[in-house]
Amino acid sequence: MECHTLNDTATSYLLNFDLPKSESAFESLHSLATWIPDPPKHHITADKHFGNLPQLEKLAQAGFYATLNCKENSQPTKLWKGGLGVGLPKGKSRWAKKNNITAACFYNKGKLHLLSNALIVSDGGLSNYVERKKFLDHYDATKRGGDQFNLMVANFHNHHSHNSPSRSFLVGVIEWGLTNGYILYKYNTKTPLSHRDYLMEIVTYLLKKK
Repeated sequence: MECHTLNDTATSYLLNFDLPKSESAFESLHSLATWIPDPPKHHITADKHFGNLPQLEKLAQAGFYATLNCKENSQPTKLWKGGLGVGLPKGKSRWAKKNNITAACFYNKGKLHLLSNALIVSDGGLSNYVERKKFLDHYDATKRGGDQFNLMVANFHNHHSHNSPSRSFLVGVIEWGLTNGYILYKYNTKTPLSHRDYLMEIVTYLLKKK
């Protein structure tokens, strides 16, 4: 079962989640973001499953800074398909600005389309290395928080299958809770155990209690 999740990028801690079937990706990201207090203090980063111009505008109206990855066919389609990416040499990037929104297309192994109301760059043309690095480094570093949490969960995932979706979901929630517990433990302990040993300590304790 796949869920939409909201993670702290510095620690990877899972802050909140939403079931995809309960809301569209557009609605899910907005509801997860607006759950966060003090919007101006936070910078939202999301992958291409959620990103488009209306989403960025809605987050900006709620007071958030955001950098969103977008699919090539997401709004504004003309900007991605007929504008920034056309004739862009490999290893280069190009962007456009309107008011306080920057649109950027980066071409490496594939084309990466980003929209942001937080990262300020120079006007038009092929980007220089410093500005390109600033934009990409921010997206990579912040997205890595969620990726790292997913990796920690996957490393010790219980592969026992369940016929009941509710049981499968319950196992997932338990795994998320254990992962969050380890993150808190790790950041509050001078010489923490490994993730594996931490889980083994909990299992051993629970078996003894039984």
